Amino acid sequence: MKHRFPRFLAVILALCLLLPALPAAAEEDVVFTVQPQGGEADNFSDFVITWETSGAPARFMLQTRENETYDWGNVDWITSPHTLNNDNYSAEYRLMAERESDGEVFYSEPFAITWRVSPEATTASLSEVTFEVLPLGYADPPALPITVTNTGDRPLKAPSLEMGYGGDEYFEIVVLRTPSDLPAGASDSETWAVRPRPGLGVGDYHELFYLSSISLETLESAPATLTVIESDAAITYSLTASDVDFGTLPLGYQTPADITVTVRATGTAALTKVHLKQDESNTSFFVLHQNHASIDRLNAGTSSGCSAIAAEI
Repeated sequence: MKHRFPRFLAVILALCLLLPALPAAAEEDVVFTVQPQGGEADNFSDFVITWETSGAPARFMLQTRENETYDWGNVDWITSPHTLNNDNYSAEYRLMAERESDGEVFYSEPFAITWRVSPEATTASLSEVTFEVLPLGYADPPALPITVTNTGDRPLKAPSLEMGYGGDEYFEIVVLRTPSDLPAGASDSETWAVRPRPGLGVGDYHELFYLSSISLETLESAPATLTVIESDAAITYSLTASDVDFGTLPLGYQTPADITVTVRATGTAALTKVHLKQDESNTSFFVLHQNHASIDRLNAGTSSGCSAIAAEI
């Protein structure tokens, strides 16, 4: 006797036989529907880039090179809009879009940005700031004024002060009133001051602070200096290091970005020859890249990027 399958069952079976032959869905590309645009700007003025994409979700790395004779170098992971600021500088840029699902990359069109000296440029100077010797364990350190002088013959427009790289570990800029344009030949000692950070240990501290303005050709700088000496406070030596968490990585991930390990002197005395060592039991999972063999001196109450640690594929 012949057996007959119901018509709807026969259709289902036919579809099931066809399914293995169907191609897998292709990954969407990342398409720049709005390209980032370059241009020109006055020194120290912000230049904002924006872009839009369609297709697969992605994250974006800003890349740069001086000109076409150089290889592209990575700058940072960014989102739209993104602000760039520089002085006396011209370079080419592009965006690398990394597809989140598998790490495949796509690129925007290159664009150039140039920062030039304003035709209304002037010159300026800053006063040095030297603090009296402070005892270990000091409280409520004083804030000393910074004098900004416009030494040129045009207004100093939109002036701004900031500490040098890493200098905010030792000192902080205090804004006493809203900054304003400074006329030619005028001085201002009432807008900004510098104050030592609390909790600094025994040692000498020296850092530059910088003046920027769209009216300047280049940054102006001056030093802030401080000495902390022993007192009745206890001398202690201790060190901590930041945790490292790469989060969740997908199977087949590409090489992840390095994560900087920050070490901090948490005692009251300076540490010397600070270095990191990797636990031998973890060498199959992580690689410790030493940017420096050691830190010669790490003042108490301060931190420094010592090394980077990266997951090994």
